[in-house]
Amino acid sequence: MGRDEIEAAMRQFIGEPLSDMWRYAGFQSFAFGVPHLRRNRKGEEVAKPEYGLVAACSWRIEAHDGSAISSEDYRPVDRGADAAVLSFLDDLLAEPPIVLSLAATTEQGLHVVLSRGFVLTITPDDSPDQHVPDQWWLLWGSSPRQMFVVESPQAHE
Repeated sequence: MGRDEIEAAMRQFIGEPLSDMWRYAGFQSFAFGVPHLRRNRKGEEVAKPEYGLVAACSWRIEAHDGSAISSEDYRPVDRGADAAVLSFLDDLLAEPPIVLSLAATTEQGLHVVLSRGFVLTITPDDSPDQHVPDQWWLLWGSSPRQMFVVESPQAHE
């Protein structure tokens, strides 16, 4: 996967808010866009964002003052977030920052500049989990089967 392909897939995120973040099964999910009511498989109405970015690899969000949260704050997987992480998240999501620009890195990573001085960096791991060869992927809320996946270079060895 090349830089141009990554940047083309991510262009639609520009101008969208980072509206939510959550963890599940050891992955970090970042929700972008204004949530819209949709029906899930059970027929229930749920609020879903337009786009999602799910990271199986390392990630970091840094604020203008140098404070940050990252995937390291959640390792080991069964450890919950501490008070400092929760405070950072409350500040971040109280007024959701907007995606101002983004760039793919040469390592198939992602550098996203957000408003309010926040920066999100996705950094593929050198030695990914053998059970999860993908590094990160994008999901489109309007079409849950549509995905864009950045695989580990080792996935095809």
